[in-house]
Amino acid sequence: MIRKITIAIIIISFVFGCQSNVKKRKMEIEDWVPITLRARGLGVSPPTSNEAIAKRNAEVSAKKDAIEMLLEQVSEVSINDTETVGYFMSQDEKIRSRVEAYVKGAKVIEKKYNKDGSVEIEVEIVLGSKFREIFP
Repeated sequence: MIRKITIAIIIISFVFGCQSNVKKRKMEIEDWVPITLRARGLGVSPPTSNEAIAKRNAEVSAKKDAIEMLLEQVSEVSINDTETVGYFMSQDEKIRSRVEAYVKGAKVIEKKYNKDGSVEIEVEIVLGSKFREIFP
């Protein structure tokens, strides 16, 4: 009889414990405040006879630089009281891939063509609830 009561208590504790964790996770995602981050990248192209190709190469280089800068900022964002995005990225390759893909979707908000042939690109990303869902 005591064994049955003990098993029943363990099962009930497990069920109620799981339910509270689910509610807590939903609250954390719902309580997530969107964060807007911006980064600026600079790109240059090696000298070439075709000006259009040089310009395009500089743009690609500038965007890549801006995305790398943005990824550095994102990695410092706190997910909870103790862990950052960077921590989760270092622990789980799947999370790393999802974060990198999310950041690559950043919106270009400004392009500036300099007289020396270089290009500056500013990108922006909003880390909203969809971003938060990436993490446990």
